[in-house]
Amino acid sequence: LCTVLVLLALVSGCAALRPKPTPTDLKAQEMWSNLLASEDDSLAFKLRASLNIRTPEKKHRILLRLWGNYEYPVRLDLAAGMGTPFGFWREDAEGLLAYYPSRSQAYWHWNPRSAAKAFGMDTPFTMLELGQVLTGHWEAVLPQEYASAEPIPGGYKYTLEDNSTLQSISITEESGPVEILSNHPRACVLT
Repeated sequence: LCTVLVLLALVSGCAALRPKPTPTDLKAQEMWSNLLASEDDSLAFKLRASLNIRTPEKKHRILLRLWGNYEYPVRLDLAAGMGTPFGFWREDAEGLLAYYPSRSQAYWHWNPRSAAKAFGMDTPFTMLELGQVLTGHWEAVLPQEYASAEPIPGGYKYTLEDNSTLQSISITEESGPVEILSNHPRACVLT
């Protein structure tokens, strides 16, 4: 009996002690949990946007209409600034189909991310993920746990694991997500 008690004391003495979370750690975890907790239980979304593109040589305006279900399919209609349609994209579990009426041609690729890149939309998100992010469904693109949290004015910068699509996301209590840095080959910062 004495030997058993000594062994139990040794085993329990070898267990790693976890540091007690600080108030800062608890606040960072609370903000992360709130970001991942979408209160929207709708099954679909519909977004409209006007994208202004300006280079030293040219300026363009593209009208976007993105809509679909949170579980697929998703559609993206692209139109010139005056409303003339020039592209119709459909993303589903099978891939991305893009139709260009001016050419009377359709293109398909099994990987929506690769297809979007080939068509000039080189972002870290698929159309489905973009719709989810723009409607506040961050749980669709963020892991349940972050690697580390660093205080910033009014919030935290969360660094994610290396295998995540995103490298980091900065969140403030007042504004929510204010900056996203991707692990995308051409790293982009969305602010």
